Amino acid sequence: MRRNKLDEAEAAFLNAAALHRQAQDVLGEGNDLCNLGEVHMRRNKLDEAEASFLNAAALHRQAQDVLGEGNDLCNLGKVHMQRNRLDEAEAAFLSAAALHRQAQDVLGEGYDLLNLGEVHMRRDKLNEAEASFLNAAALHRQGKSVLGEGNDLCNLGKVHMRRGKLDEAEASFLSAAALHREAKSVLGEGNDLCNLGEVHMRRDKLDEAEASFLNAAALHRQAQDILGEGHDLLNLGEVHMRRDKLDEAEAAFLSAAALHRQAQDILGEGHDLLNLGKVHMRRDKLNEAEAAFLSAAALHRQGKSVLGEGNDLCNLGEVHMQRGKLDEAEASFLNAAALHRQAQDTLGEGNDLCNLGKLHMQRDKLDEAEAAFENAAALHRQAQDFLGEGHDLRNLGEVHMRQGKLDEAESRSNELGAIQCPGYLNQRDSCL
Repeated sequence: MRRNKLDEAEAAFLNAAALHRQAQDVLGEGNDLCNLGEVHMRRNKLDEAEASFLNAAALHRQAQDVLGEGNDLCNLGKVHMQRNRLDEAEAAFLSAAALHRQAQDVLGEGYDLLNLGEVHMRRDKLNEAEASFLNAAALHRQGKSVLGEGNDLCNLGKVHMRRGKLDEAEASFLSAAALHREAKSVLGEGNDLCNLGEVHMRRDKLDEAEASFLNAAALHRQAQDILGEGHDLLNLGEVHMRRDKLDEAEAAFLSAAALHRQAQDILGEGHDLLNLGKVHMRRDKLNEAEAAFLSAAALHRQGKSVLGEGNDLCNLGEVHMQRGKLDEAEASFLNAAALHRQAQDTLGEGNDLCNLGKLHMQRDKLDEAEAAFENAAALHRQAQDFLGEGHDLRNLGEVHMRQGKLDEAESRSNELGAIQCPGYLNQRDSCL
């Protein structure tokens, strides 16, 4: 819906609400306020949206409209999600699911479970999230909702991504994109292509990733989805980083941060600042990098993103390493590893242990370094991160050389040669 259409929609719903109120039609007014709240959501006017949904829910309850109240609470939960009020969001989605079940609304309950799964994802409860998305997909399939099932499969793919199951993730995103295309959902297909681009990134297919992110950004812009476009630009900036195009990367991250700030998305802005800090690191601007990582960590902590804060602390540790502050660096890497473990992020934990191994190398603690690199290699292998595993094996070879274990060093060199990642040393960031 374009901006001028949003103006017309808002005016129509306000007029309708006034007429229904004059006619003492409680049910009609409740429907109008629910629709008005959705307009406010599209404009990222969260205070107005929350007020509309609360008033709509009160009117639907008064009219004993179980289905209508369920829809209002589902929308209210989305407002709470955007504000990172996870407890309130979970309560709203559970109440909505109960009402939709009471009304025998299979599709409505499916969307509630989809949203509940997203709450679990934000809390890093992957088992609960997967169960919610699978149940939602079953309900949407039962109700023959192509759009709903597409949304469920997209989110299920994200669970697979977090677990490092790239084949399953790619299959989920491709299936979701096909369903969203069938449903003519520009927004949904944009989300799928963005996630598919992230799979390509993990596999170091930069051309495919860039194409996916550019197409996703075009679709999100067409749908006037500020959050989605911000996320696409963030990912596009990461592609530029991998190609050492720092000017393009910085521009993408700054644009993404502006969009996320406009949408009041503190987690998105936190990710943008994290990546902006990486640009500063590449340019040896350590003060700017430290400030960006600390700001990102504060935003991720505020948004209760364990995964995000872990990434920030890993990068902050690298700043300390470059300044020779080894105690501070070790504390940062250990805290990052604990957070990544809590988030079940094998890739992140592998990066932390790799950095910790480098720190031990700098202190000539070769046994500790060896253990750290071996554990990091196992985690990177599990996450199918060949670049990361290559780094770990190279570092292990250096440890073995320092220990005088020449046979082991040669073995690591052979393993490294078997990994088909040309040029990885120039492309790899230690903390992703």
